[in-house]
Amino acid sequence: MIRLNSPDAEKIFRAGGYTDRIKSFCRKYILESYNERKDIFQKMKSECSAFSEFSKSQFKERNEAIQLSINEVINEIKKLEAMNEITQEGHCNVCNAPLKTHDTLVSDKILRFITVCPNCPEKIHKLLDTLDWATGAVFI
Repeated sequence: MIRLNSPDAEKIFRAGGYTDRIKSFCRKYILESYNERKDIFQKMKSECSAFSEFSKSQFKERNEAIQLSINEVINEIKKLEAMNEITQEGHCNVCNAPLKTHDTLVSDKILRFITVCPNCPEKIHKLLDTLDWATGAVFI
């Protein structure tokens, strides 16, 4: 748990914001058509670029490892961006894996159920977990 009065708290929360936004995009692109995904993938790459610039100034001691992970995320996004498979209803619109819906038990209708693809964003999620560890956001 991060102490809110820690001098690093603000930069850690901001780093966590970058990874959370990218994870959120991973829940969106799986449901969109090829043309609509292009915009989402561009937004994901923009988040990565902004995160990269932020990290250069805020995490100098771990910058090299952070930059490598961000570049790997961008490479994974580019691979997904190129995919245009025919998919079945109820499957991921990118890789055609069956989608899974989880009940979050949150009372809010919008946040109650989250649908995810257990396949194509997996590498991105693992890389984002690595970034959360490198920036301290894992402790939020």
